[in-house]
Amino acid sequence: MCELKKNNYSSLIEQTKDGIIIIDEEIIQFTNEAAAEIIGCDIEELIGKSYISIVVPELKEISAQRCRLCQAGKYISFHETKFIGTNRKTSEVGISASPVRCHDKTMVMAIVHNLTEHKRQQEEVQKNQKLESLGLLAGGIAHDFNNLLAVIIGNLSLVRTYGQPGYDLLAILEETRKAAWQARDLTQQLFTFARPAIPVKRAVSLSKLIKEIAASTLSGSKTRCEFSLRDDLWCSEIDEGQIGQVIRNLIMNADQAMAGAGLIEIRAENVIVKAEDDLPLKKGKYTRVSVKDYGIGIREENLQKIFDPYFTTKQKGSGFGLAISYAIVKRHEGYISVESKPGGGTTFHVYLPAIEKCFGSEGSNEGENRRCPGENVSPG
Repeated sequence: MCELKKNNYSSLIEQTKDGIIIIDEEIIQFTNEAAAEIIGCDIEELIGKSYISIVVPELKEISAQRCRLCQAGKYISFHETKFIGTNRKTSEVGISASPVRCHDKTMVMAIVHNLTEHKRQQEEVQKNQKLESLGLLAGGIAHDFNNLLAVIIGNLSLVRTYGQPGYDLLAILEETRKAAWQARDLTQQLFTFARPAIPVKRAVSLSKLIKEIAASTLSGSKTRCEFSLRDDLWCSEIDEGQIGQVIRNLIMNADQAMAGAGLIEIRAENVIVKAEDDLPLKKGKYTRVSVKDYGIGIREENLQKIFDPYFTTKQKGSGFGLAISYAIVKRHEGYISVESKPGGGTTFHVYLPAIEKCFGSEGSNEGENRRCPGENVSPG
């Protein structure tokens, strides 16, 4: 082995916080104090020991392969692995390895980074974010229910005060009834979010569904639609009611972002997701529905919160619609993402698993061609 401790750089190696291990034919020849501490062993225990023996069982084979490749002269880029220490406690580490010449032969020099503390900090951050979202959800629910109960209790007090012959109580009772129905709708949304219904799927033409939802959602609005829907758009196996709710929420958001007067572009296209694509989806065929508005847009710091329950940047609305939409799309093994810039509008993309053909007339792309206000249709 190299006489590393006699080298001018030996003190630097010993003082670095990163671990350094020299390996020859899978046998550990040298390790500094930092590496021994990260692994959870004494230096004396590690010297002369098989490097593969300190790796957790499920990663031994790939670790041995990387070790052989590096000794053959190939640089091994940063990757994560796990070591087993003396007390059987595992440590998560990041490793990068380089071939080094020593005594006229090639050895492996592995740089070991401790990831255990980093992972723990990440978990704490995620836990805090979940608690923050939960607090936002609880606060939003309490606020909404408080407002609805105030209407109901106030109106019942009026009924009690004026409940005498000659007073018309119908208007008060109607307002009370509406508040009670809104409270029921709120609890229904909570059930949808907390205990989601299993989608009842069938092959559906998204082109037809999109047009129907757009027409009903924008009825009476000054907002107009432009559609770009492929004639050969694949069908999707979906729960029509649930995905219809997602599309409705996105169109409503777009309409509100433009104060009820603007242009919404709705595009539907066929997409093949590959393994190398930066998407949290299984590779395969998908239909992608994009809903674009030309409203005020969303600031970058709010984009990560946009699907959190009760988070909203609008004066109107509870912010619950996007959280429910995200949950529904995820249950369909799909994905929903957002792109936005302040002043540049917002685009939501919804990916849904697709099949090339629909069976039966209900799934056909042919059918009623409803138009929403000011609609322009251009095939994709």
